[in-house]
Amino acid sequence: MKLGIINSAFHQVGIDTATGLKHISRIGFDTVDIFTEAIGISKDEVRLVAKAAERLELPIISLPVVAVGLIDFNDPVRQFHLDRCKKFIDLARTWGAKNILLVLGEYIWQREVIPPAAQWGWALETCCALGDYADKKNIDIALELEPFRLSLLNSIDEMVRFVNDCRHRRVRANIDVSHLVLSDTSPLDLKKLGNKAIHVHISDCDGKVHGDLPPGRGVVKFEPYLQAIKELKRTEFKDLFKEEIAKADDYVQDCTIDTDLEILIPDSYVESITERLSLYTRLDNCENEDALQLFHTELSDRFGPVPSQVEDLFDTVRIRELSVKLGFEKMILKEDTLRGYFINRPDSPYFESDIFRLILDFIQKQTNKAKLKQAGKHFLLVVDDIHSMRELLQFLQRMSGYAIRPAASSVAAAT
Repeated sequence: MKLGIINSAFHQVGIDTATGLKHISRIGFDTVDIFTEAIGISKDEVRLVAKAAERLELPIISLPVVAVGLIDFNDPVRQFHLDRCKKFIDLARTWGAKNILLVLGEYIWQREVIPPAAQWGWALETCCALGDYADKKNIDIALELEPFRLSLLNSIDEMVRFVNDCRHRRVRANIDVSHLVLSDTSPLDLKKLGNKAIHVHISDCDGKVHGDLPPGRGVVKFEPYLQAIKELKRTEFKDLFKEEIAKADDYVQDCTIDTDLEILIPDSYVESITERLSLYTRLDNCENEDALQLFHTELSDRFGPVPSQVEDLFDTVRIRELSVKLGFEKMILKEDTLRGYFINRPDSPYFESDIFRLILDFIQKQTNKAKLKQAGKHFLLVVDDIHSMRELLQFLQRMSGYAIRPAASSVAAAT
């Protein structure tokens, strides 16, 4: 899974697209969606955005387009918006995007003057025409669920009904988490989409009003929705992601680390908040020990001797890499006690692997301060007398050297 952001986050404060892309890349996002207007965009702007995205290695994934006229009762209005959406499809093809995100309109005049079935039919007609055009360009159309009373697609059930009625392989659904919350959609209802979803927006809200807030700024509980999306990937798209799913069955993909130790870049060391955020992102993206050492040298050259809290940050990156390779999904170091949580799938082949067997052997023969515990169906490692991140790193290095032969950690070779 790749994490992207829409450029309107910068556009709304007057920053041009190319400059916004630089900020997006610097922060550390993997991809970007471009909000623009396909009618009237200059050829120079198209080239500038394409070159910036390529130079920054920031793939453009989606182009949102609001086209409420696609369901207007006037034929010329529908034709105008049909032609306009085709220009978005052309632009998506030029920029190498995967889809356009299409926002349809609402039932007008409270559904009392124009029969709702007529507007539904116009939407099907225009979306099928766009699907045919998009198919020639190898572009998909992701329909947005809008959580408003008169929106054409305002619930999972209406989205499923529309995609089924459309019956076009290029016309599918977008999942927007805050929109699901505002439309009173349970995470369990996502399974109704089956294989109809092709794009995901992770936005927040206050639980009452549409706002597309950044995650964490509202009240959305993301975990159950993200788990439901993950389950769709595993069940409905299992053929497409079979290699990734197989790997996930055998290995941990990431490890979260929680501690009561002070691990941060002090503002007394780097005063600028923006600079500190950028440094956190760069550190997180270090993929091997050489990259960590180069980054450490850069910090020392720019800001002076590296304080202990920052040294612990570097060790945290090494710890996370080792933990993943050893099969831990979570590490908690508090009150000088380490709790390491293994893969939370009891039926995972990991528990039949040589690595797990050797970890058990290490606990029994190579240390006297570690023990294995079982909480329900889950296993965790408890280690006493771990007073610092460096001690934790050294313990994991010993375990890795015993259980992974030869040790294959790419960023865990600290001295």
